[in-house]
Parts: sequence; structure tokens; C-alpha cells
Amino acid sequence: MTHLGSSSVAHFLETLVLCSEKAATIARLIRTHSLFNSLIQRKCAREANARFDIDLKTLADVLIQEGIRYDLEKAFPSLGSSVHGEENNSFQNSFGEVISLNITDPVIQLTNTLEDILTGDRALARLLSQVVLRPLDSFRTHTAVQSAISDTCTTSLNDVRLDLSLCGIWVDPIDATAEYAEGVHVRSSDSFILTDPIGQQHSLTPCILRHIPGTLANVTVLIGVFDRISGIPFLGVINQPFYRPADSECLETDTSAQSGRLFWGFRLLDSTSPTASLCQIPVSSTSVYRQVSFDCPLEEVRSDVLLRVACSYPEVHRLERIFQSWSPNSSASPTVVLLSSPGAGFKLMCLCRAEIDVYLLLSPSTYFWDTCAPQAILRSLSPEGGGLIRLSAAVAAVRQMLTDSHSESSGLISSISSRLTEFQVVYTPKQPNRDLTEYRHSDGLLAYRNGQLACRLLLFLAIALPSA
Repeated sequence: MTHLGSSSVAHFLETLVLCSEKAATIARLIRTHSLFNSLIQRKCAREANARFDIDLKTLADVLIQEGIRYDLEKAFPSLGSSVHGEENNSFQNSFGEVISLNITDPVIQLTNTLEDILTGDRALARLLSQVVLRPLDSFRTHTAVQSAISDTCTTSLNDVRLDLSLCGIWVDPIDATAEYAEGVHVRSSDSFILTDPIGQQHSLTPCILRHIPGTLANVTVLIGVFDRISGIPFLGVINQPFYRPADSECLETDTSAQSGRLFWGFRLLDSTSPTASLCQIPVSSTSVYRQVSFDCPLEEVRSDVLLRVACSYPEVHRLERIFQSWSPNSSASPTVVLLSSPGAGFKLMCLCRAEIDVYLLLSPSTYFWDTCAPQAILRSLSPEGGGLIRLSAAVAAVRQMLTDSHSESSGLISSISSRLTEFQVVYTPKQPNRDLTEYRHSDGLLAYRNGQLACRLLLFLAIALPSA
């Protein structure tokens, strides 16, 4: 591999944040263009060319992914090859022509390529080309960027150097693609909010079910950076392009710099790690080991409140059956609220913001690009850090502990806690000609903010889940 040199964490982070904001701008622009709307309308009326509709939705994904690769390569030569994602850069337009999208200067060249992909819509092709090739610094004035990056929150990272040759990057250019295509307008509410009060009738119910329908607010852009040697994610950016606060005066079709919001988190690898040389920290800055862009302290686990478990909609009823043996309102087990809403990135973002307590996924339906960025942010939330666990492996290990141990529950919790690091998801670079299933989380997932809560849930699931 070509040696890429180093960068300050502050500069690298700001570049990723600006890449995410350019991606958000492209997503908003494509989504509100009349061509996109007409295709969606014809599809609903069973009149659309399905192939062309898929191409346009894919164009947003691939144009963003290739745009991130282009900008990172421009800022850090040779880093572009370290950017990995679900998409390749080939398209088949409505004429059946296969076209490769390689982002290069000048604007006219990219415009011609996009015009071929869009089967003649030169106006949209030119507009997209101009945005894709805009300098990253031109996005600094956007509200989301100004809110997420300031001198006060990145100055401490200026002296921390990052060896870029040890960095791999997983990108999900548009998570919650179906919601992006459907375009249900944001109702100035972006999080898991219980839509009606929990009444007395639920006081002895192990589970309460809530489904929050998807909107454009579920759409996220995810950029996660991991250490190539250990596989540990250490820097993540989540951009929510269509977020609208409750007091927002933005129109539902607004594509301006006032739209959206973003979050980031950074955490150094453990100093005892064999790959701790990924970052070089001056002696005067040894206290700089983690940083987040938002103030959301880790809460203590309490037994007198609801336990909010985000899950996938197809798994709601299976989890409801599993949690029937959960004891509500006992000293250790609050009532469980199973919350579903589209988008793994959205649910993990809500977890980072403490709007839910855990994200539990039994089936292998998420991939590296869905989780790398959120996991990095979860790790940065506290000295102990949150995390993302390979569920099946962790449950199997806890079952073995139950077989081998005669300890009290508290002793088992301590034993599980000491092994949480062992079960963490780690990442590898994408290899040519490999099936995408190699980058799927085949063990299921348990994402958490609080390690003690994760240990309690693992102990419960080891008993409640049926053995393989």
C-alpha cells in the first residue's frame, strides 16, 4: 500500500464532516428535482419504467459515494482507494447502456457522463456536476456544519496526528433508501418519541410495542473510519440531511444550507493496543482520547423507567414473545418498549443521542456500511464507551459461563463485563470480487450506550433465546 502520510485528527475530521454535508446537499437536490418526483408518481400509478426509477435512486447513492472518494483523494492523495461502500460505479440507463461514473474535473466532462446516465436531462446533469465539484470549504457556511464544528471542539485535536495508511473508511451514502424514494415529509420530529402516554394498564405488561412510520428524517449519510490492523472503528460522522427542528421555518422541499444536522465522535484506540501507533499524541495532550460533537452524557441504568429497545419491524413480534419472561417493574427489569422505525443508521443515531437504550437485531440484515460510523460514535460517548456486539457469539459465551459458573447474578454480570471487548464488531476493507454477504453482520447485533445494561440483557437473552 502507498504510504499516505499523516494528518491532524482535527483536519481529517473536518474534511469528513464537509464530505457528509456535500453528500446531504446532493441528496436534497436529487430528491426535490422534478424528474425524481415524476418517476415516483408514475411508479405509484404503475406507469413508471422500473429500471429507470431504480437508476435514479441508485444515482444518489453512487454519486455521493464516488463524490466522497473524490474529495478524500483530493485532500489526501491515495486515500480514495480506502473508501468502501455497498455500491459500484456502474449504471444501466433506460436505454440499456452501461455507464461507469468516474468523478473528474472539469465540470463539462462530468456533466456529459451524468447526461448519459440521466438519458438526456442535461439541466439536472449540469446542476449535479456543479455541486459534486464544489470545493469542500464552500460548505462550511451550512448550519449543520457550523453547529457541529467549532474552534472550541476541535482545537484539542489539532495536535493529535493520524497515520492515514492505517485507516479504512466505510460509507453508507443514503441509509433508509426506501424512505428517501417515498419522500414522506418530515413532521419536525426525528426521534423515537412515545406517541401516547404509558398508562396504568401497561404497568404489569412485559412489552409495549411502538412503530414510528418512516419519513425523510430517517435518511442518514454515514461515514465511519476504522483501524485496518485491529478493525476497531474510531471516528464516525452521521449526517441527517432532511432534519427539521420543531421551530423550523424551512419548507418541506427546502434544499438550502439551513437544512439538516450532523453528529460526530472520535476515540483513540486503547493505549495497550498493538495498533495504538495509529495516532501520535504529544505528552502535553495525553488527556485527549475522545471527543464528541454533542452534549449527551451517559445515563445511569435505572430500574424505575421504561427500557427502550429499538428493533427491526419484522422482528417485533418475535422479540415480544422473547420478552414475555422479562419481569416488568422488578428491581432489575423495567417494562420493555419495542420501538421500530426504518433505517439502521437512524436507530443507531437515536441510540447515540440517548433517545433509546439499546438496539437489538437478531437477524443478519445489516452491513459494515450501516454500523461503522455509529459504532465509532458510541465508543466515544464516555470513558467506558458504548459499543456494538456480535450477538450470537456473545450469547453463546454467556451460556457457557452459565454452565461453568455457580456465581450469583452479580458475579456473572462482572464476568460478562470483562469480556465485552471480545464481542465487539470489527471491520475489514472491502476486497474486489467478494460477495457483499462477507460484510454482513451474520451474528445479529446488540448496540448499547451503557455496558452494565448490555451485560444484563446478554444474561437475559442467553436464557430466553432458543438454543441453536
